[in-house]
Amino acid sequence: MFERQLSYWKQQLGGELPVLDLPIDRPRPARQTFGGATHRFHADLTGAVRALSRRHDATPFMTLVAAFQALLHRWCGQDDILVGTPTAGRTHPETEPLIGAFINTLVLRTDLSGDPSFAEVLSRLRAVALAAYAHQDLPFEKLVAELRPQRDLSRTPIFQVMFILQNTPLPSVQLPELSLQLLPLDRGAAQFELTLIVTESEDGLEGAFEYNTDLFEASTIERLAGAYQLLLADAIAHPEQRISRLSVMTEVERHYLVSRLNETRADYPRDACVHELFEAQVAQTPDAVAVIAADGTLTYRELDRRAGALALDLRDLGVGPDVRVGVCLERSVDLVPALLAVQKAGGAYVPIDPATPQERARFMLRDAGARVLLTDGPWDPGMSDGVVVHRVGKANGGGPRRLAQVAYPGVTSEHLAYVIYTSGSTGEPKGVCIRHRALVNLLWSMRRLLGPKAGDRLLAVTSVSFDIAALELYLPLIAGATVVLASRNMTVNSRKLQDAIAEHGVNLMQATPATWRMMLQGGWLGAPALMALCGGEPLSPELADQLLR
Repeated sequence: MFERQLSYWKQQLGGELPVLDLPIDRPRPARQTFGGATHRFHADLTGAVRALSRRHDATPFMTLVAAFQALLHRWCGQDDILVGTPTAGRTHPETEPLIGAFINTLVLRTDLSGDPSFAEVLSRLRAVALAAYAHQDLPFEKLVAELRPQRDLSRTPIFQVMFILQNTPLPSVQLPELSLQLLPLDRGAAQFELTLIVTESEDGLEGAFEYNTDLFEASTIERLAGAYQLLLADAIAHPEQRISRLSVMTEVERHYLVSRLNETRADYPRDACVHELFEAQVAQTPDAVAVIAADGTLTYRELDRRAGALALDLRDLGVGPDVRVGVCLERSVDLVPALLAVQKAGGAYVPIDPATPQERARFMLRDAGARVLLTDGPWDPGMSDGVVVHRVGKANGGGPRRLAQVAYPGVTSEHLAYVIYTSGSTGEPKGVCIRHRALVNLLWSMRRLLGPKAGDRLLAVTSVSFDIAALELYLPLIAGATVVLASRNMTVNSRKLQDAIAEHGVNLMQATPATWRMMLQGGWLGAPALMALCGGEPLSPELADQLLR
């Protein structure tokens, strides 16, 4: 018998099992903890649950579990849901008169893919539950030993959540001259990440969510309990409704999420251009360090003068509002002045990484309609298609009289700041035109969110051919902070990045998950003063936990 039951469970749970990725509030401890608390709720749904169950040839237990799994599906976005549930373990008549614990644990694995109706979920769960109870005699401990699942010390094996239904009527106890009342017990512990306990009575359903307090805030579980009651009630009223459409929030919550959280209006200098914000900062902190690169350092005054001198050269080459200028420069002290120079001249730069194949670079210049190319390296004139190639050198910034002519009165926030090209992974690269107003909106909101200030230092590691580079280069320069420009070699070397953070006192850095992972794998232990921003790729919870620690 055990071999037959083991064969069933191996078929049901064999292979790599999905981990229920609950949206936790706190970083997951490296080892599982068991501190817990309980949130209780009441629902007047006993009769409705029984009626729905009868109509679908199911039991109230099945209906309640189906609603729980539908909720977990909505909460986690996963289709393959595993929930544990205890059984009395007294399937044989000879065990009935015995005193002792025969409790066993079953695993209910339900496929919720395809956005089924609740009635379909209940049907699937019914089949799963009947099969599980037909094979309930195999001890769970033996099943774990046979399956040998990949162990993760931070989670329980096979399943992470449990459902318990208490539907056995309690005997009435009466003592003379005493009034007796059942009191709920909060154990202060949680065996699993989340356990839903439902007690069925004529007065309604008494529910309790027992949860791990090292993972969840009490407010999260309170909302989850409310969502379960709403989903269950909606499923009872509309069993043919797809589970994606079942209600999981009150009107108050819906209004808060849809309306209140989208009230994002905020004042920002909508009529200013990016280079004008920089120039305003130059007036405030002219002698502060603006840029640190491997080959030099520039103060705000020096950066402004160098950008101004180059802007006049560009003006002489016909650059004005919305005129595109290719910028293909190494990550040297010349890069930031060149970008600002294009904007001071009224133009829009087209960033081209020097590692870009020249055929692609030629396409970008031609597609953008660039008139000028700023570069500091070798460039085949035959690749330029009539574009004027201007070599960038370390000019001293020109004289005061010439610099006074830099301001271009015709540039507004509606003109282009730059044109960025997509990777072309789905076809030909496409140029995206970014206006000054849009860029200023981003910079102002990030300034308000991150709070950079004079004395702060941001390590810029992203290639200028990626859009987020604009945040890295301009955000410090409108706040009196310093851009520490990582060289090409530094951006792919964990040790060099670590050294730069320590050497320059970097306290702000934006990078992709791949870069942060490279640094951690290179032995980086973090920097207490560093604010780490992550973007460009999906950030896994595990990497986020590592960075937070």
